[in-house]
Amino acid sequence: MPALITYRDGNRSRVFRWEEGSVGIGRHESNDLFLSDGTVSRWHAAVFETENGSWRLRDLGSSDGTWVHGKKRVACELEDATGFDIGPYRLVFRTALPDEDDPALLSLDGSDDPLPKDLEPSPLEPAPDAAAPLWEVIDEIAGRDGLAARVDAIVATIAARTQPTLIVAGRTAPGHSIRVAARRVDARRVPEDQVRPSRSLLRQALHRGVPLVWREAAAADVPSIAALGVLSAIAIPIEVGPGESVAFYADWRAGAQPEDAALEWITALALATAPALADAASGERLARDHRRLARAQRARTQFIGISQPIRELVRDVDRCAAVERDVLLLGETGTGKELLARRIHERSPRCAGPFVVVDANTIPAELFESELFGHTKGSFTGATRDREGKVALAAGGTLFIDEIGDLPAGLQGKLLRLLQEREYRRLGEDSYRKATIRVIAATHRNLGRSSDSDAGVRLDLRMRMMQGVVVKTPPLRERPDDIPLLSYFFLDQLASELDLDVAAFAPDVIEAFLEYSWPGNVRELRALVSNAIVFAEKRIRIRDFRHAEEIFGLREDTLPSLHDVEREHVIRVLHATRGNQKRAAEVLGINPNTLKDKMDRHGLQRGDFRTRK
Repeated sequence: MPALITYRDGNRSRVFRWEEGSVGIGRHESNDLFLSDGTVSRWHAAVFETENGSWRLRDLGSSDGTWVHGKKRVACELEDATGFDIGPYRLVFRTALPDEDDPALLSLDGSDDPLPKDLEPSPLEPAPDAAAPLWEVIDEIAGRDGLAARVDAIVATIAARTQPTLIVAGRTAPGHSIRVAARRVDARRVPEDQVRPSRSLLRQALHRGVPLVWREAAAADVPSIAALGVLSAIAIPIEVGPGESVAFYADWRAGAQPEDAALEWITALALATAPALADAASGERLARDHRRLARAQRARTQFIGISQPIRELVRDVDRCAAVERDVLLLGETGTGKELLARRIHERSPRCAGPFVVVDANTIPAELFESELFGHTKGSFTGATRDREGKVALAAGGTLFIDEIGDLPAGLQGKLLRLLQEREYRRLGEDSYRKATIRVIAATHRNLGRSSDSDAGVRLDLRMRMMQGVVVKTPPLRERPDDIPLLSYFFLDQLASELDLDVAAFAPDVIEAFLEYSWPGNVRELRALVSNAIVFAEKRIRIRDFRHAEEIFGLREDTLPSLHDVEREHVIRVLHATRGNQKRAAEVLGINPNTLKDKMDRHGLQRGDFRTRK
């Protein structure tokens, strides 16, 4: 589960976890992560889950900006442990939140003394008499399942053969740390407050990428190691994938010290098991990729928003997804009913089956029965072969009927039988077929009315649909807190699709959006952004919206200047007179010399227009 950790003045103040979707950050109380400082904008930034399963930080046109690695950023991909700054706050993104008190997380940061730069690598070959048992051990380790199990087997083998005081092994993790997979300690020879490895030796071995050996003779030069009582130590890094390593560390403190042959054997064992470790790590990466792809699929049906209505909607939809009941979606045009239907399908037990859409608005009434149920050869003129309908194509999955209120009246009774009995009959057939589908229907009509003519759906069908799960989608005007996030989400999506360098909105655009009633809902918002982005340079301003007076009114910055009006009118007249300046001057009611002066002032050339012959 991803998380954002918030710090202020160096102190951790809050941890916010979420499962999927977007996260709003800002000073407005509707944000998921509320930051109260006055330097934070109302809707300052957001974290979006992208369609490839990654996470993206997006500034929402804030006043003071969002800063990543000391640079003001409009947007960036978030990796695990990425930090960014908003006002006086430091936020750290984690793909999964580690428990800082968890002994399995070993930080390599600290003020340990630096080691000598000439520290010698460990020899790689074992003594000849150890080769045979070594390969027997490797075979046993390779038979274990999973990286942690194989690491633990190696640690157990080293501990049994060489009797170290402390042995630790684990996989490198973000934030200069190691996720410990195995640990052995001889409590008789080390005080409890010193049960830790030399971070300096581990850091240097990982940095150099070679096994390193530490001997007692140099201990006096490094007080931090001497304080642990370490007399001999070895650190071995094993690369198991791009940017990933498993580190082994063992040390000997009081008592007998290991001979060179023992250290050589440890090194050889660790390196010889590297393929088995890399194979296990590869399997875990594939599992992570599978989870990322699953997240990416979920991201395609995410609802962008932080408002209470959208949170309640997503909660209700996810609850009904797991219940094998038909669903009726009620809501105005453009509120995302098809997206909701897809979300229900992808989170249901039928997610592996097909999702088939029937749009009652786009299919002629005379073809609807054939389209929905299919037909046999010769059942009507033009039926030259048998054809499966949408119901058959949706077998094992979900059938989504959009705008059920526009369904032809003669077909509504047959649909009622499909819903009640889960059976249907193809056009031209006498026998019924079983339907193994879930039905989700949607309409913008008010099905709560008693009159069939008002609702467009016959009463018995309406009552049958209302007996299932009914979900109402809120119009955009009831969720204004979502408008900034939606606007920037569509901006990034469209800029990427059209390959345009447009990254922000002028502040007054968002303010106008917040004041508008949005009769076309989210679809209208996306359409407006799609139109304006074509005319925008770097950022979208009010003047980039064409024919949107109902939103922006006659604002000062939408009115053309007198210079622009004059130039446009002169061009229109010159085009109409095909460049005849004498005739154009007559139409304009000015002297031809005055027209010549205006053409010069507006940068118009006679050759720009076709001259009348």
